Amino acid sequence: MAEAGVDRGRIYVTNAVKHFKFEPRGKRRLHKRPNANEIKICRRWLFDEIEAIGPRLIVALGATAAQGLKRDLVRLKRILRL
Repeated sequence: MAEAGVDRGRIYVTNAVKHFKFEPRGKRRLHKRPNANEIKICRRWLFDEIEAIGPRLIVALGATAAQGLKRDLVRLKRILRL
């Protein structure tokens, strides 16, 4: 963020899905991608946060974030037209 010239004090960062799902691998915990239903369930909290903060701009960093913001499932490649 600093390298991009973004002042961290002027932004709000959150997650589209409000829980951490993982798979144990020895002493490590590997992050597991949330499914469509988990994203849908968490959408209410995400939109409550958005309403409370009132941002001028929202940037979705990744497919899960994009799916959380969009009412139907979207592939990140399609959004970016890759």
